[in-house]
Order: sequence, then structure tokens, then C-alpha cells
Amino acid sequence: VAKETGAKRLYITEGELDAVALFQMIVKQQADTQYADRIPAVVSLTRGCAHAAKDITNNSEAINKAFKEVVLVFDQDEAGKAATEAVLKIAPEYMTVDLPEKDANACLIAGKAKACVNAVMWKASVPKNTSLVWGSDLHDAGRQEAQWGASYPWVGLTKLTRGMRLGETVYFGAGVKMGKSELVNALAAHCITEHGWKVFMAKPEEANRKTYQMVVGKVVNKIFHDPEVEFDYEAYDRGSKAVGDNLAMVNLYQHMGWDSLKNDIRAAAASGCTAIFVDPITNLTAGMESGAANVKLQEIATELSALAMDLQVIVFIFCHLKAPNGGVSHERGGNVLSSQFSGSRAMMRSCNYMIGLEGNKDPDLDELTRNERDLIVLEDREFGAVGKVKLAWSKFTGAFTER
Repeated sequence: VAKETGAKRLYITEGELDAVALFQMIVKQQADTQYADRIPAVVSLTRGCAHAAKDITNNSEAINKAFKEVVLVFDQDEAGKAATEAVLKIAPEYMTVDLPEKDANACLIAGKAKACVNAVMWKASVPKNTSLVWGSDLHDAGRQEAQWGASYPWVGLTKLTRGMRLGETVYFGAGVKMGKSELVNALAAHCITEHGWKVFMAKPEEANRKTYQMVVGKVVNKIFHDPEVEFDYEAYDRGSKAVGDNLAMVNLYQHMGWDSLKNDIRAAAASGCTAIFVDPITNLTAGMESGAANVKLQEIATELSALAMDLQVIVFIFCHLKAPNGGVSHERGGNVLSSQFSGSRAMMRSCNYMIGLEGNKDPDLDELTRNERDLIVLEDREFGAVGKVKLAWSKFTGAFTER
């Protein structure tokens, strides 16, 4: 009904009574004016302020297509303010308003219809973050002992990084077919099973069916995607039960743009996802010449860092490394350098960590040696740590373990 009004602005209230009250007040105040024929677009959240961000995320596409402006007319209590903050994290362009009473319905009952309408129609504005924080305000927070973050699947990496922390971005790079996807899936499975997190994975170069199989496989240390390995149905069902709706993926294949992915990340965070995986980041710049691609990656790096902080999620980014300028290739044991990461300069500035994956796939080596990998912490913005974590991959379980 709101879309059919043709209005450019949408008002979203917290409850149904507020919606009809606001609608009535606006119509009545416009009755004797040049705007009498304009029908206001007013809707309500479906399940109150607790689900505000999810409600708006679920309807964001329809909202963006139909309206140029959105005004949040939530209750003026603590719950309403918290809901407004949650929505502004995923839609910072939305406007807010100060009402003369607790909510729109209360304004109508209290005889403050005119003040309410003036507030929502003429005084709504996009909140500006102009707050200053003084050192004395941080005394108590700064006096608390530093805490370890959530663990990685490998003790050595947890020790080097002090664990995973929300609000941070971590950038992994590896040579071609060196086991990058195994890292991605191992991290996702660990976040789900060890920390109880919901995970969002954007892997446009891999079918969602395979991604799901791989993550489930990491949970139970089994391989489900290789026809040479007998399919263990009992293990699959057990792993699938653990993963379930804790894993969300992008409904795309071989196509992913930054604008759409940005909205998907916000939607995933609003749905409770704590860990975000983008593999590979270079898919977002496919088809661009190198100069334009680097500029775009700088933009993406900055925005991803801001999203991680604003949404309080941890973002894992993955890429294939640029080939060394000379000497040994990455696939034959060449050292991984920070400069070989796509958008390296921008990522060094914006990401909290840059971690490389080294190994040697020389077919003349024995199988155990070929399956050894080293995680190299190259850049650490938090503690300045550098170091190596030695891993071994098993063809029987598909898992990386520390060696």
C-alpha cells in the first residue's frame, strides 16, 4: 500500500497503532493545504523494535526501489533508541526524528498531532556523529586487563595474533592451488563449532553446494566432494546438523559486485552473522585494468574495515598472490611477501593482519613434504608480531593440523 502512494518518503514506525496514528495525523494536517491529495507512505515494523534491523534488511530492496528517503519514527524510549542505532548501522542514510511524546500514537492521544507531524515532515534529519570522546571518559575501560580474542583452529596462530577480535579485518594470501580454500573452510567450521558463531561466506568462484560440503567436512574431518572417497552419510548428517543455519552464502555464481556484496554483508550481520568471508577479493575487480583495480581495492579495503568496526564482525579476506618478480614461484616454495597481495598498500593500511600461506608442491618431493604448509604472519597492526605457524594437510581428513 505504501508503494502505491507514489510518495518519495517512507515513514517507518515501531508498532501498528503508531503507523495508523501517524497516517491519520499527516492526512488531517494536509487536508486544507495544497498537499491534500498526497497520501503519506507509512508502515510499521512487523515484530517490534527487537527485530528492527532484520525487518528492514528483509525489505531493503523494495524500500530502495520505491523511496528516495526513509524516516525512522521509533519510540523515544531506550529500546527504540537501540533499535534506531541498529538500523543505522545497516542503513546510515536513513533519517531520524524527535517526537514530542513517547511515540506517534501517544502524540495523537495527547493532542500533539501538529507538533508530531511537523517533527516527522520538516525536522527529520540524518544523524551526524560529532561527539567528542575525552580521555577521562575512557579511564575505566583502559584500566581493564587486555583479553585474548577467540581462538583460531591452530594454537600457534592464536598465540601470534592473540586471537580473533570483532571489528577487525584479516587478509590471507596464497599461490595458486596452495590450499587457500582449505584455510577458508577450516576457519569457517571452527567459528561455527568452537565459538557458536554464524558465518557468512561470499565465494563466487565455488558452487554453494561444494562450499557447504567442504565446511561440513571440516566439522567432522571427512571429505565429501571427492568421488574417489567413499561418502560417509552418517558423518555428513552429523556435520550438517552442526552447520545448519549457522552458515549463509551468496546466491551468486561467478558474479559479485562490491555494492551488492556490501548490502549482503550488512544483511548477514543483521541476521546474526559474526564472521564474514570474502574469497577471493580480486573477483570484485575482475575485468578492470590494473590501475583501476588498485583504486577500487583501496576503496573496498577502507569500507570493509569500517564495516567490520560498525557491525562488530570479523572480516576474513582472501586472494591469490601476484607472482614473484623473479626467483622461485610460490608453488615451488617461494617466500610470500606483503607486496604480492592484491591491493597490498591499501590492505596494509586498512587490515589488522596480513597472513601468507607458503609451501612447495614440487612433484619430486615426497607426499608428506608436498602437503606441508606454513602460515606466515607478515603484517600485524595490533601487536607488531611476525612469525610462522607450521601446518600439515591430510588427504584422508582434508584438515590442516599443526606440525
